Amino acid sequence: MSVEDVIVRGGGRFIHSVSSVEQNWDTGHGRVTYEVAIIHPNNEDGKPEDRRLAMRWHGSGPSGRGFPNTFGKPTWFEVDPQLEMAILNSLCLSAKQYSEALTHLSRKN
Repeated sequence: MSVEDVIVRGGGRFIHSVSSVEQNWDTGHGRVTYEVAIIHPNNEDGKPEDRRLAMRWHGSGPSGRGFPNTFGKPTWFEVDPQLEMAILNSLCLSAKQYSEALTHLSRKN
């Protein structure tokens, strides 16, 4: 599954992958990946809102849907804007990756 195929609220769109990490959680379920990304959600009227930091676990196992998902379709969890910088700072990004993330996040369209 491609991150571009994951549902963004209101029919919005995926903008930029900030960090994608593959982990083995030693649970017997195989590998689990998580993704932190910039998305551009739409409101209830279909109008674009400000860009947001979002994340999800792509998961493993037979469904391959990860979490969160809505009615069996992979979706993004939107991070509260007050937490965006703390999450970006915790990702150990290179200066270039950090700058790109901030640039994508601050754009209005």
